Amino acid sequence: MSITVIPVGPPTAPTNLTGRGGDSSAILQWEPAYSASDDPVVDHVVQYSIDGDNWKTVEHEVLAGTALTVTGLVNETTLRFRVMAVNEQGGRTSVVRGLPWWLVNRINQPA
Repeated sequence: MSITVIPVGPPTAPTNLTGRGGDSSAILQWEPAYSASDDPVVDHVVQYSIDGDNWKTVEHEVLAGTALTVTGLVNETTLRFRVMAVNEQGGRTSVVRGLPWWLVNRINQPA
């Protein structure tokens, strides 16, 4: 007798997306998505938007963890972020909560 296990689909969405602004950057953290143990999360897609309609994907190395610092942003800009967990079956977008974040220059510039 043999049993075949078929993954049920993409992981759930990551939850509790939080972040804080830095100098031209945003430091994001989130709670992990649920994925079947035989089909783990292998990457995350992180995106940001000024208007909530047009999203730009952040380039990064493969990210199975639950945190990322996004650099190269424009200070004093309000941005919305979202994160999608990905396994071999695909992915789902997180709820965009607690955002937008004000990105502010936190480094004292010489007078």
